[in-house]
Amino acid sequence: MKQRLLEMHQADNPQQRGRDFEDLIYDLFDLHDLNPERPYNLPGEQIDGFVQIDGFGFIVEVKWERERSGRDIADIFRAKIERRSRVTQGLLITQAGIASTTLDTYSVQSPFMVVTGMEIYSVLDGRTDLRRMLETKKDHLSQTGSCFYDYLKQH
Repeated sequence: MKQRLLEMHQADNPQQRGRDFEDLIYDLFDLHDLNPERPYNLPGEQIDGFVQIDGFGFIVEVKWERERSGRDIADIFRAKIERRSRVTQGLLITQAGIASTTLDTYSVQSPFMVVTGMEIYSVLDGRTDLRRMLETKKDHLSQTGSCFYDYLKQH
């Protein structure tokens, strides 16, 4: 899987790279017995997937962008989350990370948590336990309202 991720960096077609990254994420979730629901469509919108983490439901958004994800992506994802149950949260997996201005905006009352490409690579490299990382990020979101916990820096 790690090799698949590394090969994606060389891919020329951004749409295919995005689909490949999405497939890798769901294969990783399957490998860790997270039983993800793969992408599905609802009237007027596409959901990249759904996963249960520590008993809580998260809709998933997977992004492969060259630049860090900006507020536009975060705002669209927030709207998707808000159209769900009040207890549904979001998991934004963004290869390039998230822009500092977006982190500032979603440092309180965020409906989603962020996982970066570097964190995914750390899981694939065997240095980080996926479940533990997701549970820690979920707890951080619940306790602080902030979308991002830098797992690699803290562990």
